[in-house]
Amino acid sequence: MAAWRRTVVVPVWAALAIAVLVVAVGRLIWSLAPGPSPSEAELRLETLTALVERVSDPAERARLEAERLRLLDERARRAGDRPIQVVTAFVQSLGVVGVVGGAYFAWRQLRHNSELLQHSREQLQETVKAGQDERALNRSAQLAERFTRAVDQLGKAGDDHLDVRLGGIYALEQIAKDEHAEGKSVYRGTITEVLTAFVRGHAPWPPTDTTATGDTAAANAAVIADSARSDEPEPKETYMEMPELQVRAGDVHAAMTVLGRPPEGRQPGRLDLHGVDLRRANLVKVDLQRASLFRANLQGADLGEANLQGVALGEAELQGVRLSEANLQAASLSRANLQGEGNLQARLRHTNLQDADLGEANLQGSYLVRANLQGARLSRANLQGADLMRANLQSARLFRANLQGADLREADLQGAVLGEANLQGADLGEANLQGADLVRANLQGARLSEAKLQGAHLRQANLQGARLRQANLQDADLVEAKLQGAYLAEAKLQGARADELTCWPEGFDLVASGVIVEDEGAAGAVAEDA
Repeated sequence: MAAWRRTVVVPVWAALAIAVLVVAVGRLIWSLAPGPSPSEAELRLETLTALVERVSDPAERARLEAERLRLLDERARRAGDRPIQVVTAFVQSLGVVGVVGGAYFAWRQLRHNSELLQHSREQLQETVKAGQDERALNRSAQLAERFTRAVDQLGKAGDDHLDVRLGGIYALEQIAKDEHAEGKSVYRGTITEVLTAFVRGHAPWPPTDTTATGDTAAANAAVIADSARSDEPEPKETYMEMPELQVRAGDVHAAMTVLGRPPEGRQPGRLDLHGVDLRRANLVKVDLQRASLFRANLQGADLGEANLQGVALGEAELQGVRLSEANLQAASLSRANLQGEGNLQARLRHTNLQDADLGEANLQGSYLVRANLQGARLSRANLQGADLMRANLQSARLFRANLQGADLREADLQGAVLGEANLQGADLGEANLQGADLVRANLQGARLSEAKLQGAHLRQANLQGARLRQANLQDADLVEAKLQGAYLAEAKLQGARADELTCWPEGFDLVASGVIVEDEGAAGAVAEDA
């Protein structure tokens, strides 16, 4: 492009300079050329000279002579100015040529300087790029060397190399952080896979006699021996007697801690931690979202305020686990075991289990006060004796769930599906069951004082001996329900639907209660004890 511009612009300047030079030379030649034919002044001068010689009158002759002399003076003056005009024209011509030439050479110098500057800039850019490429290459080589060294450190076995393994784990974390800071992700995924494989290999569940030493080996030996004598994977309360994970397996605990604090802005990936032994692990506030902990053992672990969104905990051992204020939204706990009492009781206070899958999970005796179970799937789950006080179970699916003796006071079960659920002896005082599906549910002996059951579906439900004092059953479906022995003092039944198969407490007045009996032949009748 620059060459083309030079080939076009330079001839233009040359042509312009030649044109100016031609004009200047032409003017000079014109100045030096003889004048044109005699002018009017010259002709008058000749005429006056002839008249002076012919006129005899002295006065007239004197006047004509004076005029002739004036014209001669003017001609002499013009003749003297001509060299000056020639010199002036020559000087002006030289000035014009000098200005044009100076402008041309100044432009050429400016152009040359601009080209030199552009060339220098290009060379500088090439030098900088070469330096950046060299640094990137050196950086990549350094990272590769650091990664290889860290992996080698992880392979050092034995208690005497624990500090070496810890150094390798934290070195891998630093590599991941450095890469994230540079906007790269060459080793990030590999580091995650290496650490998850390390945890699976060094803390498998069920344990093997070749994966641990010291206190851990002794505890695992007891577990293995007991497993050989029974069908249970682990005897109850064994984990309470063993040291915490960070004491018995500091390297495994460190790897879990690193996996649980990913760089900010990292896209969550699925961590493969299935079948790992994390008993009594301290994992408070870790971020393990979408991790797979299928059949893992987390007995006695502390996961308070942890991010476990979308985590897979199917068939996991969760007795005594602490999940207070943890986020388990959309988590899968199908067939997980959270059964426990006292120190073995799972603690899920304020836990977010919205849309979680807890189908057939064992939550017997679990502590779920104020837990968010909105939309959770709890079909056939065992919640016997669980504490669900003020829990949010709106639209939860509890079909055939076992809630016998559960504490559901002030719980929100609006729109929940409790068909064929076992709520025998459960405490549902002041609970909100508006529009809930309780078809064929067993509420025998349940406490429902001041409960909100407006529009609830209680068809064929067993409410024998239930306490429904001041309960609101307006517009509820009580067709074929069994209410023998139920305590209905001050209960609101206006608009509730029943039929001739509905069994009422002895002496209950249907007319006064405002119940609508679908079979008109039974309207106004006083129900008898079935």
